Amino acid sequence: MLRWWLWASLAAVVVGVLAGEASYRVSARHLSGGVPFPAVTGATYGTPWKYWQTPMYPPKTVNGDGWNTTWDRLGRIVTLCDDCSSWNATGAGNNIKLNLLTNFAADGTTVGSDLNVMPSWQGGRTPSGGTFKWNGITSVQGVLYALITILSTDGIHTLNAQLVKSTDDGASFTPVPPAGAQYASPMWPSTSFPYSFVQYGQNYTGSGPDNSGIYVYAIMGTPIVISTARVLKTAIANLNAADWSYYKGGDGNLDASWSSVISDAVEINNPLYSSTGAFFNNMQYLPRYGKYFAQAVLWPGGGDSSSWYGEICDHPWGPCVQVGSTFNTNPNGFYLPSIAPASLINGGQQFTITTAGNYVDAGNPTGRYTLTMIPVTLTP
Repeated sequence: MLRWWLWASLAAVVVGVLAGEASYRVSARHLSGGVPFPAVTGATYGTPWKYWQTPMYPPKTVNGDGWNTTWDRLGRIVTLCDDCSSWNATGAGNNIKLNLLTNFAADGTTVGSDLNVMPSWQGGRTPSGGTFKWNGITSVQGVLYALITILSTDGIHTLNAQLVKSTDDGASFTPVPPAGAQYASPMWPSTSFPYSFVQYGQNYTGSGPDNSGIYVYAIMGTPIVISTARVLKTAIANLNAADWSYYKGGDGNLDASWSSVISDAVEINNPLYSSTGAFFNNMQYLPRYGKYFAQAVLWPGGGDSSSWYGEICDHPWGPCVQVGSTFNTNPNGFYLPSIAPASLINGGQQFTITTAGNYVDAGNPTGRYTLTMIPVTLTP
């Protein structure tokens, strides 16, 4: 009897230790309210809605691509576009333009308006003849930041990048390029540079995971990989590339995993990119899941086809796994997809992606080359 009791007691201790270990592992992934993070098992894409699809058509039209958005300190949805018209107009007009979106929803109620037509960034630029294009935009501590590149005359390759900032809510940006010319000394005078920001709620608040209370993260492109870059929140306003560092592998929460040398950057742990070449346009933190959603796009056929792959990432540097895809069997030509941070519902279980289509539709107000919104629902 005694021997049985000892074995039973020992078994109880072992079970208790294992249960305690399991409890610890679960509790480490609890939200502040004590609820464990659910796992994402899929992503479902809704019906694309174009800006002209409303009873207000034909006056309610706009042409353009890009449409990367941020949620600024005033609670506004600020978006940028390339080769875009003014609102209620057709055809391409501005190289780059800053806009506001009110009543943001993929149901015909959204209204767009000009915020800044960026006159200093229009026209062709010597010596290459390339033109300025927007990339990512974010709002950090009340300041708007946007990444601007030069698109070469072949319409495909970007040549360099400059970060600009606005301290007056988008009314003006600095630095301004020389009249009719490119920046003489851009921050990244190469084809490798950060091009889109990781978004963390309004004005980059509501953050905390992955040292995001300290750093601003961006997705970075090189000729052969996509990687992650970061800069201190206290240093981003310097507009100095020397303040930035680049993920070189390992645990990204450790300083040793980052390098000040841009050529040290390694690919985000994303098997999809390695196998297909599908790249991220931006990344959004989802508080409900404690992870990130990245919309990858593969655009091998120019403006006439595209494939989208929804990915969930553990960190801004990966690893990432595919949870959904769309447009594979019904190409729509949508590219440059961006998750709108102000559209998150239920902590990110639902959100809206902004995108656009083929430039050949620029003269067609009902074509693909217009602001397009696509709702996404994650499961569970």
